[in-house]
Amino acid sequence: MTRLDQIGQSLVRASQQELLLAGSNLANASSDGYYRRIGVSQSIALNRGEHMAGVEFQWQGSARDDFDVRVLRSAVSADAAAALEQDNLDALATIVAPVGGYGIEDAAGEFRAALSAATVQPENDTIRRNVTNSAQTLVSRIREVAARIDELTQKTRKDVDLNVKDLRTRLEELARVEMAAQSSGEPVQGELLESRDRTLAEIAQLVGISVDERPDGTVAVRARSGALLYDRGEIADIERSGDKIVVRHGGMEAQLYAGDGGELGAALSVINDWQTTTRTAANDFAAALADAINSLQAGGFDRSGTPGAAVFTYDPASPASTLALTGVDTDPGAWALGSVDGHDGGNILPMEAALDGALNNVWREAAQAVMFGAQSAAQESEHRQLALNNAKLEVAETSGVSLEDEATRMSQAQLMYQAGLRVLQIEDENMQTLLQLGAR
Repeated sequence: MTRLDQIGQSLVRASQQELLLAGSNLANASSDGYYRRIGVSQSIALNRGEHMAGVEFQWQGSARDDFDVRVLRSAVSADAAAALEQDNLDALATIVAPVGGYGIEDAAGEFRAALSAATVQPENDTIRRNVTNSAQTLVSRIREVAARIDELTQKTRKDVDLNVKDLRTRLEELARVEMAAQSSGEPVQGELLESRDRTLAEIAQLVGISVDERPDGTVAVRARSGALLYDRGEIADIERSGDKIVVRHGGMEAQLYAGDGGELGAALSVINDWQTTTRTAANDFAAALADAINSLQAGGFDRSGTPGAAVFTYDPASPASTLALTGVDTDPGAWALGSVDGHDGGNILPMEAALDGALNNVWREAAQAVMFGAQSAAQESEHRQLALNNAKLEVAETSGVSLEDEATRMSQAQLMYQAGLRVLQIEDENMQTLLQLGAR
């Protein structure tokens, strides 16, 4: 092979590689997680000591800024956590204070109004039945709130189970990427690097992570709290245990926490903080209401002049779920509305005060905290979405595709290709001339 022939072939090969890379960049310009493909064409000498006599396509990689990629992963995690927390707090807010609905405070207001109406005619059977009916409505609302909180918790737990399963799947994909690189004998680069970073971003959506990257592109992945999730192809055993997420790796056991972020961190926060706190408030309100009214019943007199009996019952293990009326549901006269006898109605104002005290000191504060939390979560979600968009822009600026640049690159590659073909054509013409001269 002559020098011209080698030069021409090297130009053609290098230009073909450049055309492939530029075409790939243009085709994937709008694809999330795609890094602009880059390549280096190096001048080569055909023989030792000679000057440049061709070009060789030396390597292919991706435009990528490690710092921007880490910031993007962190933004993905924070955005996912904020979005999940907002969704759950919105759901919780509709339980404790339904918009246009009928909540605990509405039912408590009707119970209080029915008690107030009884001060005029405390012996009136119809008025007493209204007190019973309004009390029963309040009991039903308290039990409904408790049931809906439990349903929300069960749904959140199921979501956690699905996310844990998804996390294991993503870690398995990470192991496959590294195994493919090891099989090729090359570092994690090119398409494998893009696949690895996309997988890490998907993991970050589930839980906030720190990534230790080695020179060969393999990684060790830890949750923010330090729990080791993955290292050198070994995937941690991850499972939900109650309302905890347990991580086991290499004989060590750790946990994921709310502060780890991502959807799993947010779910832990929702279950162990918001839902638990609101459930506790509902239980405390039910117990406080029942205990206060029952105490006043014992100190007052029913319509027959007999000291009153308890009108509320509940299981101390779950007061809100088990609260019930007793006695007055069949006999309205059992309400001990009198403080001296069964006719004066002197026990009504203390009952109203007891209801207001339980409502104000226990339930209302918790409900307002949920409403404020939902508003704050919405604002936080908006800010995190903005931060995520900014992080994506930063990555796009360093590793994104410029249509104008790629078009220029394709034009240059086409010129190189044509030049290589022209060199080969000249070489062919020279050979033909030499053959013709030799035949004479």
